[in-house]
Amino acid sequence: ASGGIFLDMSIHDIDLIRWFTQSEFKSVYALGHNIAAPELNACQELETGACLAELNNGVIAYILAGRNAHHGYHVETELIGTKGMIRIGNAPEKNLVTLYDANGVVRPTSTHFPERFKAAFVNELRAFIDAIKTRAPASVTGIDGLKSTEVAIAMQQAYETKSIIQL
Repeated sequence: ASGGIFLDMSIHDIDLIRWFTQSEFKSVYALGHNIAAPELNACQELETGACLAELNNGVIAYILAGRNAHHGYHVETELIGTKGMIRIGNAPEKNLVTLYDANGVVRPTSTHFPERFKAAFVNELRAFIDAIKTRAPASVTGIDGLKSTEVAIAMQQAYETKSIIQL
């Protein structure tokens, strides 16, 4: 049983949006489809889901989650502001190797999340252990997890009801 595409695949994007904007979600509207995996219709699951959201501080957020990326494990974040933008992880590169041959140009990509986020997982564990050793408060709390879960559930509800959900 799945928690739905937004809970399964967008939860950390929701975390990041809350962290980057220092604001809570105000409303969400979501769409989804199974064009690449129609067999998911039988289990009431989505292959691709998208959400447009407004935060309490006026920020607009767009989240796209898909279970289908033949080119590799693709995760990226883009922040667009009034004076510029930041793009994080726009290419799921496995390493810095580029192959040029008769088939064209090939850049190996990560194929799963442990490979893609190994350094992040190690850093997270180190921070957790350091917090225990020094008795420092955690920078992420249970409330953060609860808030992001509420948003993901609201996204699923917005998809199912085809309506804007207020948080």
